[in-house]
Amino acid sequence: LPPINGITYHYTVYTFDHLYNFSAGETISALPFDEEAPAPIEMEKAEPGDGTIYLSWVVDGVPESTDAPDGVKIIRKLDAAPNGLDDPDAQLVFDETIDAVDYDRNETYHMEFLDTEVINGSGYYYTLFAYSDENDPPNYSEGVLANSILEWDAPEGDEPSVGEPSVGEPSDG
Repeated sequence: LPPINGITYHYTVYTFDHLYNFSAGETISALPFDEEAPAPIEMEKAEPGDGTIYLSWVVDGVPESTDAPDGVKIIRKLDAAPNGLDDPDAQLVFDETIDAVDYDRNETYHMEFLDTEVINGSGYYYTLFAYSDENDPPNYSEGVLANSILEWDAPEGDEPSVGEPSVGEPSDG
């Protein structure tokens, strides 16, 4: 029989010699879980401003179902795309949970984030992940990449000239 999700199983491993002298053994526990990840996020905008970057996206899913995400995390990296959630050079800049009541009648949820911790003239890359926290650790969707470059040309306080924002396809983050 296969293991059942949500039930903790305990395993003990022993070693023994040719005279059947057994070691004390080492016990480990394991909790099987559903590995289905939520659907990826759909990016709408990555829009630079003066000292800010505005991100907006849509989360799809039937509320209270296995494909509906329980939250969204965004990581940011300077000058290169993050290499997944565990990238040591990336910074977690957004982590928000989603409740079933947040979805509209079309089973979508529009979310946004204004990053004010950015410097004009720098290139910022973001990867957005939807996650399901039914398991420990959570299951994450494929990452969706967005990037934007802030260019500041006028020191007198004129409006900044802005680089073209880019919204990418899912990454394997």
